[in-house]
Amino acid sequence: MTVLQNTVSLVTGGASGLGRATAERFAQMGSRVAILDLPTSEGEKVAREIAESTQGKCIFTPADVIILYVSNIYFYMHRSIAGYNPYNLFILTKDYSKNFTTS
Repeated sequence: MTVLQNTVSLVTGGASGLGRATAERFAQMGSRVAILDLPTSEGEKVAREIAESTQGKCIFTPADVIILYVSNIYFYMHRSIAGYNPYNLFILTKDYSKNFTTS
């Protein structure tokens, strides 16, 4: 299926659970996927497995997404998806709101 052909997806929390399932499915549907997850995660292994099953459509960039503020999104996007243009989808697969407080 090539519904997402010629798209790029950045998936946070992509090394496990819903994030991994999302990354796998998007790659199967034709998107080039960049996984962002903790450096201590299985992200490298997961990206390699997805890439092997989808003709290289997945890469991993280690990042602590908790510190991913809006001003840093572009930095991680460019670092993760160099050569992956155009950028189309940014998928957050974890609820990070509990890590932030408002005054």
